Amino acid sequence: MEIKRKIFPPMYLLLGLILIWYLHVHAPLLVVLPDSARWIGVVVLVLGIIIIILAAGSFRQQSTPLIPFKKPEALVEKGLYRYTRNPMYVGMLLVLIGAALRFGSLSPWLVPTVFAAIIHYRFILGEELLLEHVFGKSYVDYKSRVRRWL
Repeated sequence: MEIKRKIFPPMYLLLGLILIWYLHVHAPLLVVLPDSARWIGVVVLVLGIIIIILAAGSFRQQSTPLIPFKKPEALVEKGLYRYTRNPMYVGMLLVLIGAALRFGSLSPWLVPTVFAAIIHYRFILGEELLLEHVFGKSYVDYKSRVRRWL
């Protein structure tokens, strides 16, 4: 039950970062964050990167593929996976939120919202079906204990 995708979440992240920059430069709408507060965006962005790295490390420790919809070898429940079923996606979303905060204008906030919807409908729902198919009751139990996002 492998589903093939041509564009993976990191590509959506990269496209999102480019779009955030583009919207800020060409259609900022309204600057809502003063220069003195934009450093918060860097902190959020770095936190997102750290979360992605830690979550990917958990996958590597259990020798299960990072690529969505490849047959998983293990159900990862340790580390950040105790708090969210999708820490890599949470990390990516934080990177986009951090970038939007760093630019400080209103229009870039469209990107994290659209990114979350794309990831949810294009990846998470299908991944959950695959995990339930592969791991059965173990995944259903895990799903009942741990939230999808936060």
